[in-house]
Amino acid sequence: MPSKIHVDSTLHQAGFEDRLRETYKGMAHIAGTGPGGGRCRACRYWSEKQGLEDRAHTKSARCHYPLPGKSKVQVPGQAAACRFFEQFGQQLCDG
Repeated sequence: MPSKIHVDSTLHQAGFEDRLRETYKGMAHIAGTGPGGGRCRACRYWSEKQGLEDRAHTKSARCHYPLPGKSKVQVPGQAAACRFFEQFGQQLCDG
């Protein structure tokens, strides 16, 4: 079951606690730091499943962004995208 990052309310407020409260364990970075309105489900790192239909039926999956020490737990598809977001299905051009 996905669980969010705990934010200690006794610490000094820095102004981005709302993003931390929306961040799930297993995400590559802080939620909401990616493109506006982006969701983990649309990121190429979010699931091992390759087809759009398979990904659409998966509620939670692991984030496969290569980050040492990252928790290997599932992240809900509706989580706000992080800064490492890359659109699923887009191919890079050498143009």
